[in-house]
Amino acid sequence: MNIKDLEYYQKLVATHSYTKTAEFFNLSQPSISAAVKRLSKEFRTLRKRREGALSLRPRGRFSTTAAVLNLFEMTKNEVAEANYL
Repeated sequence: MNIKDLEYYQKLVATHSYTKTAEFFNLSQPSISAAVKRLSKEFRTLRKRREGALSLRPRGRFSTTAAVLNLFEMTKNEVAEANYL
């Protein structure tokens, strides 16, 4: 799993748009699609795509993604502080 993939996925869930997500991260749509495909394969998410929009099945709605990303950010800050001392 890649933390960036989770960030992309979280934004995709919020926007329901591959295009908007790609624009937000200044990436191409295929990059976002590849990230979502990796997560879907790893977690067996069973996402669907219709006419350029994202449709998630119940298993594809992760309520803990934001918490994981926040924990990762807190850990990075702690490591940075420890390295500064």
